[in-house]
Amino acid sequence: MSSCSLQVTTVQSTTWQTSYFRHKFRFFSCIMNFKALLIVLTVVCQTNEAARIVRRLRNVTAQSCLDYLKRGVKTNGYYSIKNYGTDGWVRTVYCDFESEPGFAWTLVESFALKNKFLPAFHIHPLKVNAPVNPNSPNWNLFRMSFLQMSQLRAQSTHWRVTCSFQTNSVGYLPRLCQDKLQGV
Repeated sequence: MSSCSLQVTTVQSTTWQTSYFRHKFRFFSCIMNFKALLIVLTVVCQTNEAARIVRRLRNVTAQSCLDYLKRGVKTNGYYSIKNYGTDGWVRTVYCDFESEPGFAWTLVESFALKNKFLPAFHIHPLKVNAPVNPNSPNWNLFRMSFLQMSQLRAQSTHWRVTCSFQTNSVGYLPRLCQDKLQGV
């Protein structure tokens, strides 16, 4: 949920020269002033939201899902991690803490079985750069870039590659996924 502080900026209204125009265009003038006020409030809200996001990203110190687990986090979800290497990127990842208690898994690839014939999932092993929505981890269509995986590998101990994870959880690994993991 977005939160905004209400900052009211005075919007100067146009005053009409005659009473005829004042009466005839009063409603129009009111709408224009209201639109201008909404634009001002929208900009203030977006600026405050952007500042909040920047503050949150500056405070990210975890380098992996394991760091979150060590801090007591036990709820699956999307978390921000930071690479303290040369580029210092902050990335959103999906962390799984619940499927195997005591372990922190980072989602590297996931796809719905209806997408299994896309080259990134059907042909290319993980060592080939074939990203799919690399900055938006999700269950249906996601694969990190090879660079993302390489940077993550230096900071993480457990990765997760899934097929229909929400349907089958961890206990069932379709043959397609088993074949994909060979040689990685």
